Amino acid sequence: MLDVAPRDQGQVLDEEAYLRDFGERFSRSTRELLKLERRQHFVEPGNASWEAFQAGNWDLARELAESDRSAIADENRRSRARGIVTKRLRIVELPPTPYLQWEMEILKIRAEEGDDIRVATAEDIASYERESPLPEVVALTPHTLYRVLYDQEGRLVGAEKLVDSEYISKWSSEFEDLFSRGSPFLPFFAKYISNLSSPAL
Repeated sequence: MLDVAPRDQGQVLDEEAYLRDFGERFSRSTRELLKLERRQHFVEPGNASWEAFQAGNWDLARELAESDRSAIADENRRSRARGIVTKRLRIVELPPTPYLQWEMEILKIRAEEGDDIRVATAEDIASYERESPLPEVVALTPHTLYRVLYDQEGRLVGAEKLVDSEYISKWSSEFEDLFSRGSPFLPFFAKYISNLSSPAL
């Protein structure tokens, strides 16, 4: 299921509609938020830490990321109070791209504040990518799955929304299997990321 992008089976939403729909559906009876992240580069205008990273100011980028820690902790407390489990599987190609090195700093803070994050390498998922790279997916089980859409530069443009409960259940089961075999984030970060020099754009 993971290697079959659910194209043309759902409702295509532009960026604004996707973010609005996600917010509305997340507030419903969501049990889990599952995120599969495959691309090695994204564009995130409006994110102050990313913009500092893009400007070549690595120290400021990390400082600004750290300033979001309390908001992340609050977000996690609210989700836990509602009984929502959040799991993220980040696919990593080594050596990491500059973007990925920056994102791993963000994910480190999230992991320290309670996010359940695991890492799989491109080699780990090779059997899933015989025809094409895995899609970017966000699932709100049991009721909604989004195949998140980006342009060639990695800028968010929208998502394809599916509400087929049978498909979502099968996708979630396969995700859980791969997630269980992934590496815990913080040890991975310590081994492969923490000692890297500042990323060169």
